[in-house]
Amino acid sequence: MKKIIFIGLVALISFSGCSRVTYTVEPTPLKKESSKYYLKDLQLTLNHGVFRNSENNTFCEEKCLQEEFKNYIQEYLREKQIYDVGGYGLVVKMDYTRHYHLGGNSLNKPAFFYSVEVYAKDNKTLLAHYKIPNSTTKYAYLEELLVDTKVLLFQWDAEDEPKDIALISEVIVREISKLGD
Repeated sequence: MKKIIFIGLVALISFSGCSRVTYTVEPTPLKKESSKYYLKDLQLTLNHGVFRNSENNTFCEEKCLQEEFKNYIQEYLREKQIYDVGGYGLVVKMDYTRHYHLGGNSLNKPAFFYSVEVYAKDNKTLLAHYKIPNSTTKYAYLEELLVDTKVLLFQWDAEDEPKDIALISEVIVREISKLGD
């Protein structure tokens, strides 16, 4: 199953424009798959699409969603063995739009865009940065079909949103691991 998810993530990365990394220090000290990072800051703006049901309190608010992203990003940094509190600092700025179905109690796929900045260990020198344009989640093959079915049946809801957050976070960490020479 991990291989299937990986293929879906690679497809998402391939179409997202991640290859537009700007390195501000040459030669870059960043090394693919071996540089260590920590999440210095994550700035999240939560937007709500139409059909929001303000009486439905099952959805995570902005601060909660921000914490979920932070936790998943840190978890995936550790999982890829590229986490170190003394490593390069990451600043992720994300705009996340939650799209609701009619009635506001179930979700469609989110829309999001983000930028990543990588700072030197002195926390002042910007080493690299890139932006990902407006995107949405794309799962691997059968999982995508299952997610789309749940969305169409108005069954993708607050309990499922962490799956989207985890997927986006995993893609961000995979992109970060590819930075450098």
